[in-house]
Amino acid sequence: MKSIIIFSLFFLLAISFSFSQNVEHWVELGLKNSPTSTAQQAKINATEKAMESVYEYPETQLQISAIEWMPNDLSPYFRPTISLSQDLPWFGTKKTKKEIAQAKINSQQSIAKTIEAELTQKIKSQYIELQHFKEKTILLENHKENLSAIHDNLLIKLESGQTAAWEVILLENEINNATAEIKKSAYQFKQQKKYFELLIGTEAKNLQLDSLSLKPVENINEIQNHPNIVNLKTEQNQLEAEKKQINLDYSPKLSVGIHYEAAMPVEPTYVTHDMIMPTLGLSFPLFANKKKSKKSLINAQQQAISADIESEKNRLNQELISTKNNLFELQTNWETKQENIKNTEDVLELLWTEYEANNINFQDIIRVQTQLIEMSLEQLSEVKNHNQLQTYLIYLLTDEQN
Repeated sequence: MKSIIIFSLFFLLAISFSFSQNVEHWVELGLKNSPTSTAQQAKINATEKAMESVYEYPETQLQISAIEWMPNDLSPYFRPTISLSQDLPWFGTKKTKKEIAQAKINSQQSIAKTIEAELTQKIKSQYIELQHFKEKTILLENHKENLSAIHDNLLIKLESGQTAAWEVILLENEINNATAEIKKSAYQFKQQKKYFELLIGTEAKNLQLDSLSLKPVENINEIQNHPNIVNLKTEQNQLEAEKKQINLDYSPKLSVGIHYEAAMPVEPTYVTHDMIMPTLGLSFPLFANKKKSKKSLINAQQQAISADIESEKNRLNQELISTKNNLFELQTNWETKQENIKNTEDVLELLWTEYEANNINFQDIIRVQTQLIEMSLEQLSEVKNHNQLQTYLIYLLTDEQN
């Protein structure tokens, strides 16, 4: 009878494997195909493309006129004039515009790193969810097989008058309950798989899940360059680039050109020969109050981001402490249940001996059998929660600089 009651051994043997080998394939696929990742990569490409033409000389201006009409003239007269002018950048404009464009690219790349870290954690966590339902279905199927074997044994005893019909009926109820749980678990697996496919951005063909195992907690470091923090720092840098843009907007403007006027021998005081002359223009703003107010606004925004950085660091460290505590609790619970499952299996074996000797009621066996499957399922859930927390821990410790 021992071979019947140790249905949880399958799970205990399965914990010798790790999920990390297979899940990396799906993470790589998700980072490549996920709509969120591809959309962000498109933004990066567009920003990099814009940098190629970040600075171009303004369009050359051509002005032509052919007819003039002075106030004292009775009729207009033909007098062509042509002006050709070109605006020139102020000193350092090209370099500054490239720095501004690079700051925008850095911002988009930082957002991409944040998306990558979050998506990686979600894919790994959802992969564990699929492992859980797969293992849960196997446990329930083994449980049902054990109950069916017991049911066959009871039928033999019923024919010989060694047991009552009501015991067989109650056992059939347990089998029906196990069947229902198997159906629910299989349905949940299908739904969770659909969500998994949304995360990876493609159909999960030939999905071969590794066995779910309790992963040991690795050495925990301090939070360093988490993508959220780096992203905020990049926003600060982009605001600094905007201040440079303000300086450009209020910098002097240079222009060079050439001007041609035809002769106009109408009055002695007028030009009596054609004229060609170069032009040089310089313009600059007289008042800079708006410039100061715009920079003050950006300085205030940068100070607000600095506060957000400290707040985010504090939040992440709180999450780190909470995650470490939860991991320890789940590890302890798993170890406790491991010992309790072993003890319950030993008790169940003793109960069968007592039942064979007609010393106990069959319902005592069913009660302990139910406790055993419940503890096994609870232990499986704790493995799932533990490993999912581990993926969150890895996310918290993500260092964008590495």
